[in-house]
Amino acid sequence: MRHYEVAAGVILSKDKVLITSRPQGDSYAGLWEFPGGKLEDGETLEECLIREIKEELGIKIALQRYLFCVDYTYPEFRIRLHIFLCKYLGGKISPLPGVNYKWVSLQELANFHFLEADKIALEKLRQVLI
Repeated sequence: MRHYEVAAGVILSKDKVLITSRPQGDSYAGLWEFPGGKLEDGETLEECLIREIKEELGIKIALQRYLFCVDYTYPEFRIRLHIFLCKYLGGKISPLPGVNYKWVSLQELANFHFLEADKIALEKLRQVLI
């Protein structure tokens, strides 16, 4: 079974968190997640997250601190999801085609259908930030 190391950001701006949806055509299309992506060879988790956010959303962020990781096994692959607390620095959000985004309050996060690993991250996040 394939295994992926993934870095994702809880990106904050004015008491709101940035979330994104999986793109159309993806087997998990329409589900929400904390933005980020897969670690590439020779890259640190921090470098990965900054690169992925720039590539996928076109914005700049500052990593504030590492929060925790979540291990989860989907039917097709395993994931180790590393969650960082981040600050939005600027740039116009321009997501990849088929991807939606929203700025939501920490309380509003419960109203969205997240990927399973991100659901676990959300529960841990509540313990850390709320």
